[in-house]
Amino acid sequence: MNQIILDSGATPLMFNNLDLFTNFTPNTQTLELAYGSTIHSAGAGTVKVKLAHCFLKLKNCLLVKSLAYNLISLRAIMKPNFKIITNENKTFSLPDQNNSLILNGTYSSGNFELSVNQNTALAIRTANQLAKILHQSASHPSLE
Repeated sequence: MNQIILDSGATPLMFNNLDLFTNFTPNTQTLELAYGSTIHSAGAGTVKVKLAHCFLKLKNCLLVKSLAYNLISLRAIMKPNFKIITNENKTFSLPDQNNSLILNGTYSSGNFELSVNQNTALAIRTANQLAKILHQSASHPSLE
């Protein structure tokens, strides 16, 4: 339930558990996926993700209860010239242009997976660095 996949194909941020939302507006809508398949969103709101040193507030997230994993669009957190680095031990990291670590996690079966529980696989150097990166890279995530 707490697993988050960074998805290069996803545009919206999608979460599968209403308990993750700090505010929520019900609004049923149908989303079209690859190959014409569809899923249903029950509404949208703000999700607060606990990181190692701070909370990440993601706005305009969709509630899609049928998802096996929570999905965050890579486009939502990446900026041009950022590169995901995969390592031999099946881990990955996402550094910024100054080579400061933004986040990391495991790489398995073609998925970049973040875990946001007590043994978090997500690491942020400082809240100020995170805030700067998020404000530069996307308009909807913000740091609280």
